[in-house]
Amino acid sequence: MHSFMYFMQHHWLSVVLITGIVLAAVFVYKYWDHIVIKGSGRK
Repeated sequence: MHSFMYFMQHHWLSVVLITGIVLAAVFVYKYWDHIVIKGSGRK
């Protein structure tokens, strides 16, 4: 557990980046249809 805390303290920026990427991927996956329909006008 100590090594995990050490990792978090020294690599929190990469953890934040990875979390942001995952959240963005989930968001795009969930709302892909809405994005595509709005972007291309009509299907």
